[in-house]
Amino acid sequence: MGDVNTCIVHQPEQESLLALDVIAGRYARAVGTGLQAAATVEVDRIACVRRKLAFTPKPWDLAHLRKLLAEKESRVFAPALTNTSKPRKPGAEKPEYDVRMETVYLEGLRRIIARVESGGPILPPTELHGIRLGPIALLGTPCEVFQAIKNDLKAAARSPLPLVLSTTNDGVGYAPDRAAAARGGYAADIVPLILSRPPLADAHGELLRGLVALDAALQ
Repeated sequence: MGDVNTCIVHQPEQESLLALDVIAGRYARAVGTGLQAAATVEVDRIACVRRKLAFTPKPWDLAHLRKLLAEKESRVFAPALTNTSKPRKPGAEKPEYDVRMETVYLEGLRRIIARVESGGPILPPTELHGIRLGPIALLGTPCEVFQAIKNDLKAAARSPLPLVLSTTNDGVGYAPDRAAAARGGYAADIVPLILSRPPLADAHGELLRGLVALDAALQ
């Protein structure tokens, strides 16, 4: 999850199937290694905690959202971008792919604008979910969590064995670390729009604080 999956599986079918074979092999080896090294732990307590988490979006107001929507609409409905267009250069994606992706962003922006215009939040709250089994703390997040955030949580957690889980009880896209967020791009800026959400202002800091509090509540 997050930034640790180095195989891309949304390419043409044959490439994706080959990548899935690689991922399946890695997964099987990891499970096999875990089973061989498994040790018994004493479960002297069980606890469960759920917490709401309201991420802070980037400061996008309705005027900015409408401006972005107008830009997307102008590209989607531009006469030059048709399904008969040729690739821009050898190996490049075809313009019809651009039209499809711009349409995805357009629909995401329309949903965000409709939500705000109806009195809803620009970014709905989501949920963190923690389960304590003896020394093990399963800390569930709705995000695909980047590894640097997990490392920071492991250093700050009070539980002996904290394990951060991705896409638990909800699916709100990536939680990029600060370095990835500063670069922008697919994980930080594009996926939120695909999911009808504005980009996050500080996914790293807010998710880390939420997970630390969740872990503390399980003690």
